[in-house]
Amino acid sequence: MIAMQYVFTLPADYDMGRIVDRVATRGGAFDDFPGLLFKAFLMSEAGRDGAVANRYAPFYVWHSPEALQGFLAHAGFAAVVASFGRPQVRTWLPLKITAPAGSVRTLDLVEETVAEGTDIAALITQEHAADIVGLDPTGWRLLHARFDAPGMSAHRFRVLHVSQPAQR
Repeated sequence: MIAMQYVFTLPADYDMGRIVDRVATRGGAFDDFPGLLFKAFLMSEAGRDGAVANRYAPFYVWHSPEALQGFLAHAGFAAVVASFGRPQVRTWLPLKITAPAGSVRTLDLVEETVAEGTDIAALITQEHAADIVGLDPTGWRLLHARFDAPGMSAHRFRVLHVSQPAQR
């Protein structure tokens, strides 16, 4: 498996209702997307739930790198690029994946640096409190993602829709 995300930071005066409408009309196209474990359509609005900026930030978990590759070559990704520009696509090697069960409202994403000298074998096998834990070995960053976490987070996104082809 492989996790990925891209984030578009939008202008402060951007009508985030446009993102809500976009997901409402286009999100269902991913409900049967080949190779996709799940896609969470995420957004944040400046000043709401601790967010500092307007962002559209889809988060994906793919069954294989080939599935991710197929998406990047797909017309759907080309449409995103045409609308918002070509994003930096971040990827993580999943250490733990728990797909959302039922309806979820928020996803908190927090990254931390993996300190030099960290026992990577122990890191991979340790229990993690998050629903999703991913390792980015290019920057030695560890991602922790949690659905509907209690409390307030500066890294909280609103979940607009979740596509889970494997659960259908």
